[in-house]
Amino acid sequence: MKKSIEILKKVTLIALVIAISLAFVPFSSALAAGEKPEINHSTFSGIEGIRLAIIWERLQNIYSRQSIFLERSIVIVDKIQERIDQANQNGRDTTQLLSALDTFRQTLKDVNPIHQKAKGIIAAHKGFDDNGKVIDRSQAIETVKSLGKLLKDARSLVKDPDIHLRNAVKAFQDANPPYSSSNNPIP
Repeated sequence: MKKSIEILKKVTLIALVIAISLAFVPFSSALAAGEKPEINHSTFSGIEGIRLAIIWERLQNIYSRQSIFLERSIVIVDKIQERIDQANQNGRDTTQLLSALDTFRQTLKDVNPIHQKAKGIIAAHKGFDDNGKVIDRSQAIETVKSLGKLLKDARSLVKDPDIHLRNAVKAFQDANPPYSSSNNPIP
């Protein structure tokens, strides 16, 4: 019984070593005599290629979220402007809210060229194939760095005006509740 367990352990260990060895053996077609494969020495797939592909995908997701934020911001700006117009008609002070809104509008105009450059980088996807796989290491690294910088710049440009506008809206709402007991005509 003891011998059979030891033999089983050895057979399992040998099978494991063979399985691991086969995992690293490339399975590719043989070349005919005289044919040479086209090798781009900057092309690779290993761990670094996988990491770059993951970073590329994440950056594209960040770009998508920023696009959604910018599209929604345009709608929100229009809604806030409507509310400001209504509040002005009702004699309410909207100067701080209007100032924050104007700053945010200008920020949206300023961030648009940055966002468009990011869109161009994604469309060109230098160093990556259409599926996001790395095909040229140096170009892929440069693409990831460029896109990351643009997305970071866009975020830092919008962050403070966005927070300022949110705070201004909240302060205005707190100072001017839509319905209060003093405005209630019914006792």
